[in-house]
Amino acid sequence: MASTDSVMPSLSSYLSLIRKAAFQSPRPSAAPTLILGNPSADLDSFVSAILLSYFYNCNSQSQDRQRRQQHLSPGYIPILNLPTVASSDLWRLRPEFGVAIRLALGHSTAEIDVCEDHADQSKVPELEQVVTIADVKKHRDSNLIPARLFSNSDKDSNEGQQQRLLLVDHNAPSIPGLSESAIRSRFTVMGVIDHHVDEDYVSKKPEDTNPRIITTGIGSCTSLVVQHLRDEGMWPSPDNFSKDSKSSHKNSSEGDKEGAGQLSTEKPLEQLAKLALAPILIDTANLLATGDKCSDTDRCAVRFLESFILAPAAHSNLSTTTNDAQGSHWDRDSFYSCISTTKTNSLDLLTTQETFDRDYKSWSEAQVHSQAHDKSAPQIEIGIASLVRPLSWLVTHGPAPSTVKSFVAEMRTFATAEERRLGVFMLLTRREDGGKELVLAVLDDAGRGLVHDFETKAGPELQLRAWATKKGDWEASVPQELRANFVDAAVWDMRDTSKSRKQVGPLVRQCVRELK
Repeated sequence: MASTDSVMPSLSSYLSLIRKAAFQSPRPSAAPTLILGNPSADLDSFVSAILLSYFYNCNSQSQDRQRRQQHLSPGYIPILNLPTVASSDLWRLRPEFGVAIRLALGHSTAEIDVCEDHADQSKVPELEQVVTIADVKKHRDSNLIPARLFSNSDKDSNEGQQQRLLLVDHNAPSIPGLSESAIRSRFTVMGVIDHHVDEDYVSKKPEDTNPRIITTGIGSCTSLVVQHLRDEGMWPSPDNFSKDSKSSHKNSSEGDKEGAGQLSTEKPLEQLAKLALAPILIDTANLLATGDKCSDTDRCAVRFLESFILAPAAHSNLSTTTNDAQGSHWDRDSFYSCISTTKTNSLDLLTTQETFDRDYKSWSEAQVHSQAHDKSAPQIEIGIASLVRPLSWLVTHGPAPSTVKSFVAEMRTFATAEERRLGVFMLLTRREDGGKELVLAVLDDAGRGLVHDFETKAGPELQLRAWATKKGDWEASVPQELRANFVDAAVWDMRDTSKSRKQVGPLVRQCVRELK
């Protein structure tokens, strides 16, 4: 894509355009492709979808010479995989999104840090322009996206052509509240960019799936998106940045006036570069993570993105602090810390149920021996909630009275909710010292023996150890209370802190399949 030939709106203008197209514009002759992240709807999924849709839409517009001077007509709609969370509530449930947008628009970390409540800094109008599945379900008269696609009623199944999906940050579509059969009947996956284990859902035929990028060992899916956009020539190189951004800024100047948080000195490519840096730095612990949490692909993406912020003379290394040619200050450490602190403190605003749901993923698995004898064998639903706080915090911040008993009751309420009906529920928590804790609770009789099998098979890889407790402290009652309320349960310290849900998920799914 030659960016000087295309309309490159500011981030504010683009999000507004997408929102208006989804709910106000006339339906186009061709249905749009939805770009959908995973059900945890984290910063990585959010930014991956926004970036990919932005450049795909701009690229499509630049190829249409007859409409080049008109407003960009989106053929790709980024949608957050949140069936129960409206965009108006994202400031509270995903405050790091708002802070990342604010930083991308040119606000300083100092400006955000002086505010005691980082969540208050997430109240940016741009965040309410994001489209979630809940928004679509609410606006049943949406022009671009039929609400029936996300209905859990078989009566509302999609009639006619399937909805096209381009998946980011997962490679087998999962939409809370929809069965696998409903998803298969209503959607067709035409592309995927992901860094999780390949689930072999998406066709490997180039004529069916393009792009098909599934690469493990990468810290952030956004890094793969950035690399893909560069490989396809959609994201201009830093050498052309000054020339291209000047033209792009001129094209988008009128639209920028509509964004309440817009700083006119920030050009579109600078905004997009900063937005892309947010999830990459968060997922790689500011490029300091080890193992497959940080790769050369991540480091290369950061180097490329910072080229749109830093002076040319500063491009030779990955130093975290420098000044650009105009004297403005770029401090990667402060940028990372600002977003990370917001994400960590965001749990203070949530109920226990919202805390579990904030970064949650689920899968369905059937036991291999059952499948061999009965193809209609029931599926065991598995759910894992990733949390940036320790068990001690979760217990003390639960509903009054804040006891182990009430906390375990909250776990059971979440797992047995009508929209989940879990057979296995796991919590992956993080202690203040950087250590991790893992809770495994079995609710289905078919899952008996899972605790033992998981500890035996996955224990060495995850370095599971008996959960450290002090005699007489409240912690001693946690394993006991868990076992009293579930078919079986256990809690461990996970010594290999480089492992995340990306590793824990496949391991527990394999153990469920192999249960006898």
